[in-house]
Amino acid sequence: GLRVGHVEQSVPDALLDRSFHQVVADALPPEQLGSELWRVDVVLDSLDVPEEMRDRPMRALSGGWQRLALIARVWVTDPDVLLLDEPTNHLDLARIG
Repeated sequence: GLRVGHVEQSVPDALLDRSFHQVVADALPPEQLGSELWRVDVVLDSLDVPEEMRDRPMRALSGGWQRLALIARVWVTDPDVLLLDEPTNHLDLARIG
């Protein structure tokens, strides 16, 4: 079937104390975490997320980095269709272009 990914407009409270990397990894099914964790790094690399940013908790990140984490969280699940709710909110012009 068709896999639809939805990027939320704001970070859920339950994710605020998780690191950028954890937020993305948490999107993978538990049975895939061990064998598919490499996908998280591939997605973060493709989005040019610096290594030092990946361990920071979501609450310590700017709105733009939080938005990027939510996009990466959905992207790592390899959806067929991606639904974005105001996707450019908080992103800088370089990331939008």
